[in-house]
Amino acid sequence: MKIQNFFRNFHSLDSTNSYLYLFTLCIITRLITSINYLEDIDSMRFALSLFDYSIVELRPHFPGYPVFCFFSKIIYSIFNSVQMTFSIMGGISIFIIIYYSNLLFKLLTNLTSNYLTILLFLNPLLWNLGNRYMSDLFGLSLLIMTCYYFILYIKIQNIKNLYFGIFILGLLAGVRISFIPFFIPILVYFIFITSNKNIFYASLILIVSVMAWLVPLILITGLENLYNVSLNHINGHFYKWGGSVITSSSSYSFRLEKIIESIWSDGMGGWWSGRHFITLLLSIGWIISFLHIRSFRFNDYKKNRLIILLFASNIFYLLWIFFFQNVVYKPRHTIPILPFILMISTLGLLSISKSFKNKNIFIYPFFILLFAITSFLNWQHQSPSAISQIKTFIINQDSDYKIFCSSNLINSYMKKHEGAQDILFLSTSSLDEIKKYYQSGYNIYSTKNLADLGMELEFEDVFYHNPYVNRLWSSMRIYEYKKSK
Repeated sequence: MKIQNFFRNFHSLDSTNSYLYLFTLCIITRLITSINYLEDIDSMRFALSLFDYSIVELRPHFPGYPVFCFFSKIIYSIFNSVQMTFSIMGGISIFIIIYYSNLLFKLLTNLTSNYLTILLFLNPLLWNLGNRYMSDLFGLSLLIMTCYYFILYIKIQNIKNLYFGIFILGLLAGVRISFIPFFIPILVYFIFITSNKNIFYASLILIVSVMAWLVPLILITGLENLYNVSLNHINGHFYKWGGSVITSSSSYSFRLEKIIESIWSDGMGGWWSGRHFITLLLSIGWIISFLHIRSFRFNDYKKNRLIILLFASNIFYLLWIFFFQNVVYKPRHTIPILPFILMISTLGLLSISKSFKNKNIFIYPFFILLFAITSFLNWQHQSPSAISQIKTFIINQDSDYKIFCSSNLINSYMKKHEGAQDILFLSTSSLDEIKKYYQSGYNIYSTKNLADLGMELEFEDVFYHNPYVNRLWSSMRIYEYKKSK
């Protein structure tokens, strides 16, 4: 089947072959762009969970993502490859996102379009997360599924759709619990339109769904251990290290700026200060598509109600991440917003298609630009991140006396790699110990300038990666201090 015929026929729900081709394409493309290094501390923890799952030992970190790790472990047991495991999970996830986003789009607008499929398939942030060793993309796939069944229930009042949506919501809590606030406006709405009897049954289904992963988690971890870890990490997330407004020194305006940048630049490949001019051309395309949504009309009350409800959910979720998530360094928290923005852009593209005879003069270049930007970021993603480069640099240094000094988080990342057993790790605050080892002839490697200790600087360099691949630790400086003989 020619690719243009595939896209033309994709939205026919009885076109099983088209969906099979799309599923295969999602898997293959994510495998082609898979990565074989640990790009940050969170990715490391998810990778380690494949070998020995333990929330207590932060494999992965709390809340443990048991549903995602369960399916990942199955795939790993088949292929015995970390990078293949997460890329296959990414391919499955993006397929589910595309499939249910199209169903939701048709439900809301009574329209179908291959444009939404292409926009989701080529989205730079979603593709990036499809290769990262994390659960975010799978969480988004369950979020879109849940959204579809909830909205379908509101529209046709078939209680089975509500029950199925509630069940998926319970599974979502075991994949990405931070996405749950998205549904609070919808759940509140259900209270007013659903009978007490159906609310009761829906609550039972939610409990069963949550218990399906919570009970095994308790058996694996231990009830007391799980309780202690939960208290520690919930308190830590909101009051110590989680990047919320309570723990972050960033102003409200800066947090808002970073959310906008995350959605516009990270999520859509739009222009931002310091980015290549090609992203400016793509930005013009996005803006034109948003300005051409005239083909959509809010004539139907039910459609209007559904859209308002989804709008409220998006706003509520944005408020949630603004106050309680690390939006400064982690654009992935904004991904639940992206499918809905892309639906709006799809309406604009459809309007352009209907209004202009030579529509392809705009449509084709727009998709080519999107493909080019996403492909370049995928290519860069396959090269090690800054912290991974530092890891390789330190381990490969020809010395039997090496001290690495950094934060506890970076030290934890470094310790998990082969070859790190020959390195002694110290905190950069352990000044007396650092000076003692320096005087004993050890080479001191530090991510912090230790000039105040009066040691001789032997080497200094900067390791970096594109922050639009991963904003965390995108630029890291290393200092080597060595005593002259």
